[in-house]
Amino acid sequence: MSDRKDFLPNYTDFDSITHAFEVSVKRHKSEPFIHYQVPNSSLEYKTLTYEQVDIITTYLASEWGSILLPAVHDTNRQCIATLGHTSSVHSILMLFTILKLGLAYYPFTITSIGHIADHLFQLETPAYVIALESYFKTRLNSSPTITVAEKKITIPVRPWKEYNIDCLLEIATKSVSLREQQQIKSNMATPTTCPDSTAFILVTGGTTTGFPTATHRSHRSFLYNVIEISLKDQDLLVANHDYSKASSQQQQQHPITKIAMEPTDVWLLATPIERSSAIRYLLWSMLLGSSVHVFHHDPLFTFHKVLAAAEKHKAVWLHSTPVLLDQLSEYIQESSPDEEMKVITTLRRFKGCFAGGAPMQLSTEKILKSQGGLRLTPMYAVTGVNSYIFPNIAMPYILFEPFEQDIYQLVIKNNYPSLTPGIGNRPNGDLATKDLFVLDPFNGKYKSRCIWSFAGRIEDTFTMENGEKVCPSLMELEVCSEDIIKKCIVIGENKRHTAILVELEVSKAICYSPVDMVTKVYEAVHRANKYTKFFNGEMSKDSVFVFIINPIQTQNGIALYYLSSLEQSQEPQP
Repeated sequence: MSDRKDFLPNYTDFDSITHAFEVSVKRHKSEPFIHYQVPNSSLEYKTLTYEQVDIITTYLASEWGSILLPAVHDTNRQCIATLGHTSSVHSILMLFTILKLGLAYYPFTITSIGHIADHLFQLETPAYVIALESYFKTRLNSSPTITVAEKKITIPVRPWKEYNIDCLLEIATKSVSLREQQQIKSNMATPTTCPDSTAFILVTGGTTTGFPTATHRSHRSFLYNVIEISLKDQDLLVANHDYSKASSQQQQQHPITKIAMEPTDVWLLATPIERSSAIRYLLWSMLLGSSVHVFHHDPLFTFHKVLAAAEKHKAVWLHSTPVLLDQLSEYIQESSPDEEMKVITTLRRFKGCFAGGAPMQLSTEKILKSQGGLRLTPMYAVTGVNSYIFPNIAMPYILFEPFEQDIYQLVIKNNYPSLTPGIGNRPNGDLATKDLFVLDPFNGKYKSRCIWSFAGRIEDTFTMENGEKVCPSLMELEVCSEDIIKKCIVIGENKRHTAILVELEVSKAICYSPVDMVTKVYEAVHRANKYTKFFNGEMSKDSVFVFIINPIQTQNGIALYYLSSLEQSQEPQP
């Protein structure tokens, strides 16, 4: 595939992502770029070409420039926050509009508002907030400002009208002739030409930082990751598919030469565009001249819509959330043989599937890989380093540092081109990720490259139903500091609220009355809540469960855990 690598540009060929987009528009002018789901429809899709996206975003940049640029000038803050989620096509238009103005794109999803937004706006305060019209009315109550109390700063807010895309294209085409486009571009702003300036400020869930934080991505580092690591390194996908273990028949069905991404491929982006990984795959497609399919994310969004879109557009790449893949694996297990084979046929056509935003259940991964034939790559905790599986080109920049016997911690060196500026947590600037790996005993080596399997984290986290991440380790340590508590565990993976299971230290707990015991447990839990800044991550009294002091009973070798049943009258009053 050397001819393919020759076709791809170098990451140093572009001054900015906007520059790369302009080059792609010239090369792939009338070719499809975005297939989008029409709102309030199940299977109706429309398409925008590269040129049409360019025309629309140039028009929108001219409209928004008079609003955003004065705010940036007055506040000296270069980023614009966006509140999107449901309409992915509008989120993409927001992204390119903001980049065309030479500003940094700072995206939020519906799960990021409230306490999380307050926290993040303290870390990185935008000059302006743009909210999809539906969110502006329902979530922000049409308020024209957001106040960051701790900084005593008021941020202006303006709704982004969710125009019918056909109408928006018609307006933009009439307003922007080719000559006018050049005039508008010259009047808007001096485009970002410094490769090291910030293109994106992305929200990391806190897997390497404890709490969600805002991480800066420069134009140069993002282009390096997308072009040099992702597009030029085919071994990344081949090795992850365990190709060396495949049978001769499987190798004939999925030869190595067809693993790499091609200009005719279609991506399904089944996650909000505001996610850093979705932005990466959008740029993958843009640089190759291929197309993406995006969805309207509503409460009824399921994997059925993903499979239907895959069939319609013959998509061969998928980016999904683990929740959707969990549903898919359950459906495969429960469906009839004919329906199962129909789904598996679709899955086997995919060259690859990347799942991000939360850990992948091992049972789901096993079913989809072995039974479904899906090339599945978990992409968890990648925002800090902008990559998860490291190709040969990245190996000089990483270390697998011994942690325990046969277990290694991944460390990213400070000179890694795609590392987020300032994220290093060691004196020399290196990033100790706290991600633990083992050398895969089944793969051994593939083409002189070690295959590492993710084993866990030093300080693990879990993801709640609404997407918030909770780090239970510090909370558990705080609770266990109470002398009558022997062990505890905080739970809440894919749940609406957190809860805690507490086992008492019998010899010390029996010295207290039931009321005093419960009081001490509640006080410890209350102290532990300081380690989560978000309401859903806090543990309430109703979610505290204490195991009885009596020895654990067993039946047929299975432990029976009984929760304490203290009388309501014995509970201390708040």
